[in-house]
Amino acid sequence: MLLNLNLNPKKVFLLDACGAVVSAVLLGLVLTALEPLIGMPTLILQKLAITACFFAAYSFFCFWRLPENWRPFLKVIAMANFCYCLYTIFLVVSLYQVLTPLGIAYFIGELIVIFVLVAFEWKRSIHVD
Repeated sequence: MLLNLNLNPKKVFLLDACGAVVSAVLLGLVLTALEPLIGMPTLILQKLAITACFFAAYSFFCFWRLPENWRPFLKVIAMANFCYCLYTIFLVVSLYQVLTPLGIAYFIGELIVIFVLVAFEWKRSIHVD
């Protein structure tokens, strides 16, 4: 198994928050600076980065103020991450003609990482300790 389902829920929210911060930095700073090498328009990269910032804020809040009934909160971020993935797939398909191979590789890699996280978060949210 990739990750232990018994992982403390605080650590799951922290993992999600840190991942979202990494995505926000990559999308909002690194990839926007490299836009000609990626092909994804800067405005879209910025919107994706802002979305990642909201996800990070949510997960950090849940980490710091873990509610007693934390499972629904974990389901929320799992579903938000899943919707983010669906939107990213839509963007990659829609903008395939302008994306470079490097851009396609980045987004495929990001999708793989987030889909694994979503699967883990969803399983953890329904797993009985």
